[in-house]
Amino acid sequence: MNKHILVVEDDDTTRRFLMTLLEMCGYEVEGVQDGLQALDTLPQGNFNGMVLDLFMPIINGLEVLKHLKESHSSLPVIITTAHPEYAEQALAQGAKECLIKPFEADELKRAVECWVGPP
Repeated sequence: MNKHILVVEDDDTTRRFLMTLLEMCGYEVEGVQDGLQALDTLPQGNFNGMVLDLFMPIINGLEVLKHLKESHSSLPVIITTAHPEYAEQALAQGAKECLIKPFEADELKRAVECWVGPP
């Protein structure tokens, strides 16, 4: 069975792009638009990893990371952000890697294969 990844991104176009890219790589992908939906969806799926935007409405990515430390501490999280000044904070809170927008498709594929594994 393919690895299952949750993509959390508030921008619809970016979320669809990330999901399509990961699906083309062979991953099973589910997408949500904010941190609250991510926390609600996480227990319902058997996820092997997460691609998480930092700045979203309702609950931001840093808050999601705090919740994951308590309940899903082994889940590899790859952060995507247009704000590199928050990368160090995200890594300190448990993210495995931080990709700065705009990033190349190959960067995302490499990060997911590295931290989640091949599909």
